[in-house]
Amino acid sequence: MDQGTATVLLFLVVVAIIFFLPLAMGPVHPPSFPVLLIFPVVLGAIWAFLNHATKIISHRVVWSGRICNCHTRDSLG
Repeated sequence: MDQGTATVLLFLVVVAIIFFLPLAMGPVHPPSFPVLLIFPVVLGAIWAFLNHATKIISHRVVWSGRICNCHTRDSLG
């Protein structure tokens, strides 16, 4: 099985799970307030981590001078 066929097959499996798994579920209730707070806290933590990691990487790119055509402090005069 090549990679394209496996990708399509995995996609169809995920679609089938999304469509048919709710049919097997019992009655659902809305989540409690503390559980609702988990989502924004986790998303905020992920955003803070990615924001911090991006600043570190961009700082290294600017000061390395090899990755981008950045001017060094000496060439600015």
